[in-house]
Amino acid sequence: MIDIREHGGVLSGQKKQVQFVPQPFTPVSINNQYFNSDSKMEIGKTVALIKTARNEQATVDLTTNKLIAKNGLTCYHVMMDENDDYIYGRFYDVSTYFYCCYDKNFNMVWKNPDSSLASSGILTKDYIITSKGGVIIKLSRATGEIVQTINNSDITFGGAMLWGSNETGTKIIQYQSNGKIVIINVSDLSIDKVIQTDIGTGTSLSLYGVALYKNILHVFRAYTSTLRHYMFDINGTNFTLAEAITTGGYSGDLCQISWGEGYGYNGYVKTLKKGVLVHAYNTMMLLSYKLGDGGVNKLHLAGKKVRYAMANNIHYFNFDNTSGSYAVTDYGLLR
Repeated sequence: MIDIREHGGVLSGQKKQVQFVPQPFTPVSINNQYFNSDSKMEIGKTVALIKTARNEQATVDLTTNKLIAKNGLTCYHVMMDENDDYIYGRFYDVSTYFYCCYDKNFNMVWKNPDSSLASSGILTKDYIITSKGGVIIKLSRATGEIVQTINNSDITFGGAMLWGSNETGTKIIQYQSNGKIVIINVSDLSIDKVIQTDIGTGTSLSLYGVALYKNILHVFRAYTSTLRHYMFDINGTNFTLAEAITTGGYSGDLCQISWGEGYGYNGYVKTLKKGVLVHAYNTMMLLSYKLGDGGVNKLHLAGKKVRYAMANNIHYFNFDNTSGSYAVTDYGLLR
């Protein structure tokens, strides 16, 4: 059976209808009032979410580039992936913040009643992984209910911490502010491995993202307009500086992690089935690495300016500013 997504096709409308999206995708402008320097994008199954500020979100149809809805919901950290078109995050509701799920029209689907869960978290196929104090929490994506918890001395306290995953979504990584990396099995929240590093402590460099791909741990740190990329064989002993990635932006453009409750959360480094996605100012790349192949393989995604861009396991999507209004300039499938 042919998967039309591998050939530029996109399913649309009735089950028997197929819409083919040519490359490059012809843009339809979106009013630039929905974008600013704090903008971030998340990609769902058929919808892009543009988070323009802590209390501004908009959804856009991937195949038509038409605005679906916008809302003034307040949320520090939003998450989407190719498994559905729901928006997940810790949203402000009435008097405090709760983990909630919204559809693409910003109708609430569910709300978890525990307001003490940390704002930072990560999506897997069926769950949301977050924390509360020294406890890792697994929430159901379908209902928001707590499915499982684990309390372990290697688990740090709640707050903004760096999260990552492997390419299959079976393991997640918690990167703590003391440089400790804890790899956790999603199935039962058991601890798979604990690695103590000196990365992220004792210097002015800021952590930017973490990913696990084919047993190689990738750690990115932001320094002025450069991302420092480190790699570590989780079955080995040492980190090595693989490369310095110049982004052409400024230190404030790199959106590095904040170790407190704020909206500078991770999400610009993601593990996909085909590699590690790295998104920074003027840069969006898919990196893959195999032991013994002599280096890092890079696939550059989108155009020269990728300020508002994101990808998931199916496609990437990029907004750019043309004559004062924003529009889609790059749309592609990860083949």
